[in-house]
Amino acid sequence: MPENDLKIDPTTAEGEAIARLFRDCKNIEDGDGGWNGGDIVGLLCRWFTDLGINPDGPIYQADAIQPQVSSPDANPDTIANLLAALPDFTLQSIPVGDEGFFYAHYDEPSFDDDHASEDEATLVIFPYASDARVRVALAALRRAGYTATAYEADPRGRTIHVHAAVVYALPDNASTSDRADHLLHKAGFARADTPRKAYVPSYTTPAPVPWRTDWVQIDVISLPSTGRDDREETTRAIFATLTRAGWSVDGRGTETLHTTPPPAGPAPKPAE
Repeated sequence: MPENDLKIDPTTAEGEAIARLFRDCKNIEDGDGGWNGGDIVGLLCRWFTDLGINPDGPIYQADAIQPQVSSPDANPDTIANLLAALPDFTLQSIPVGDEGFFYAHYDEPSFDDDHASEDEATLVIFPYASDARVRVALAALRRAGYTATAYEADPRGRTIHVHAAVVYALPDNASTSDRADHLLHKAGFARADTPRKAYVPSYTTPAPVPWRTDWVQIDVISLPSTGRDDREETTRAIFATLTRAGWSVDGRGTETLHTTPPPAGPAPKPAE
């Protein structure tokens, strides 16, 4: 019996499907042993369809773990309608100085962007908003599945860059660091690990505290031009968010926190 180097089991449903695809490809093989590209594309599309995969659908449909949320398109009208539905947010510029006023337009790529990406993106500008108001907007956008990143270095005001994305649930065995990071991200806080990347007051990646089991440390950092008061306000807001979610929080100064998750039991009140 001839030997083979198969890495699949043709007796399983998956192995049989792969074997069938190979046989179909061989059946349309040209006389010189080549495979016609157009025929192969059509064959593959039918093969995927037979397996329940939509060739025109999103890439994550074949993942073992499906996302919790998939965002709509990141066009300015969709983003503006989502934010305008929130309390105290408005597209009306009168009265002047309303911190809930914002406007949105297509985001123009910068030199730092990946120009190979064709993803649609929107820029949201808040001429008068506080850090707290921007966090509310970030949290709403992230709940809807978007990637939303805040920047302050814009003469027009505070800005949020928005891209379409998907949101996955944390695995059951997620570490305390990952759980804390996930909670703060959903609440609209920015994360950065160096001050030069902290365009708004940001928390650092939660790091284990060596001498406290299951506790993590979070520092709040910012660009040197950002005032200490702004960092301290963000620290207090993070403290409140963690506490509402049932975490124990220990202040280690005005801009550093230690925190640990609640013990297993009834679900805590969700963070606002």
